[in-house]
Amino acid sequence: MSVLDLHADLVRFPSLSREEAAIADFVEAWARDVDGLDVGRHDDNVWASLGDGDPSGGDGEANLFLLCSHLDVVPPSAEHPYPPFEPTRVDGKVYGRGAVDAKASGAAMLSALAALAREGWRPPAGGRLVVALTACEETGRGYNGMETMRREVFG
Repeated sequence: MSVLDLHADLVRFPSLSREEAAIADFVEAWARDVDGLDVGRHDDNVWASLGDGDPSGGDGEANLFLLCSHLDVVPPSAEHPYPPFEPTRVDGKVYGRGAVDAKASGAAMLSALAALAREGWRPPAGGRLVVALTACEETGRGYNGMETMRREVFG
């Protein structure tokens, strides 16, 4: 699957804040289909990684490189010129809710990580490269997927 196909698939999900379960299911299944990736999930936060590094490094030094984006979007406005959850290409641009913020970055990071895994690349011994796509970034209050995932998963 190309990065543009993955991007289009992500835009099709109406993943409003606190309604990310379906897109998280999709991302988790997509990542699990890539040989070599270690995939995890906490609530509707999904991550995929390469390498065996411990986030703390065991000596207080981080051996983890984390790339993070989010799965949620704000509700579409009445003025949206195209169907909000149907990726629409016009003059080389893609329109749709979350097409830029932040499903494009999520698709790009996942695609790059998958390409590295398929090529057999691994970080140096003790290193870990992680792509995390989190929930509830757009709300700015209460539950925050990145903070929760960081505490619960990475210590």
